[in-house]
Order: sequence, then structure tokens, then C-alpha cells
Amino acid sequence: MAPKEIYFIRHGECQHNVLWEGGQIREALMLRDPALNSTGTSQALQLGQNIVGNITCLDLIVTSPLTRTLQTASHVFSAAPPPPVVASPLFTEYISLDYIKRLNLLTGDEDVAVNCGTEKSVLAAQYPDVDFSSLPPENWWYNYNRETKEQFEERLGMIKAFLLSRSEQRIAVVTHGYLMSVLLNIEETLGKENKTTAIVSCSNSKELRILLLKVPLHYVYC
Repeated sequence: MAPKEIYFIRHGECQHNVLWEGGQIREALMLRDPALNSTGTSQALQLGQNIVGNITCLDLIVTSPLTRTLQTASHVFSAAPPPPVVASPLFTEYISLDYIKRLNLLTGDEDVAVNCGTEKSVLAAQYPDVDFSSLPPENWWYNYNRETKEQFEERLGMIKAFLLSRSEQRIAVVTHGYLMSVLLNIEETLGKENKTTAIVSCSNSKELRILLLKVPLHYVYC
């Protein structure tokens, strides 16, 4: 049997990315579930145009349930009717609590607002074609927003198991920069040039064929 093909896509630019790049890290972290900005929307639409000839007959799209990834998935795959779309909290972003505490970016038990999502009922109304059944009815992001390094590493194993367990052979995953860089062991410098391309990286194993697509990776986190 041929290995599964998994296409990884990182979301487009949001305002918190601009703030982070400008050194306003606390301000970036405190933006709640930010949407794509105009640049991010253009990036996602352009990527969709670039990959029309590269990805055909996708069986499934899996996306993080954060707004920036849902919007990216919607724009990238807007040219043709997409296959089923599933939102899974496994694919949400990770920001180290130790890193945040070490730099005194947040105090006490503050949530990392940038990774606090939108309630399931609201998302279901906004994206009626997306399957949100794996999300708890309230505060689905809570446990992921307070992960330890060990819990994050456990989640990475769960992601791999999830992808291998699916019956679909060709899956697109729309997720976040840091999670993707760790999961795929990508150098943080990959893709920092201001250019949207199609397939920029490919690796193969007996069970999985991993292909990295990109909206420009100007920033590693979020």
C-alpha cells in the first residue's frame, strides 16, 4: 500500500504576528483568537492558486480550531468544493509556559489569549461545513493553553497516531508555525523569505509521505 500523503500548511499572517516581529511580544500574546489580516488573507488565497495543480483529489482537510487556521483553510481551498473538513484541537498551537514565565510576559494565571479559541457553538455557526464534533462544548482550548513540555510531547504522539489511524490517503493539515516546526523537525529558518511557493519540502517513510506547503513563515510562533 502506498504511504499516506500529508500536506502541512501554516496559517497566514495575523496582527499578533506583526506585533511579535516588532518585539511587542506581550501585546501579541494578549490578542484573543486573532483573525487573518489583509496580508494573511492574500497569502492564503495566493497559496490556493499556487497549489491547484499540485494537490488533486484530497480526501480530508484537518485544521486547528483557532480562527486564523480556519480562515486559512477556507481561503486556500476556496477554488473548488473541498473534501470533508475536520477541526481538531490536537493541532492547535503551543507556547511554552516556562518561556512566558521566564521573560515575565504574563503574570499569575493569565491565559495566553492568542491561543484562547472561540466557543464551539459560535464556530459551528460561522463554519457550517466544518466538523467540530471532537471539540468539548465549552472552553475547548483550556487544557492546550496550559500544557507543560511533557504534555506537548505527548500531544505530538497523539497527532501522529491520529493521522495514521485515518482511512483517508491524502490529507491536508492547516496548523501553526511552532507546532509544525517541532512535529516535522523543520529548521526555524525555513521559508523566511517573503515568497509564497507550493511544495517546499518533502520527506518519506514507509507509512507517511510528508509534504510542506507554505504561507510565508516570517514567524515561528503562533
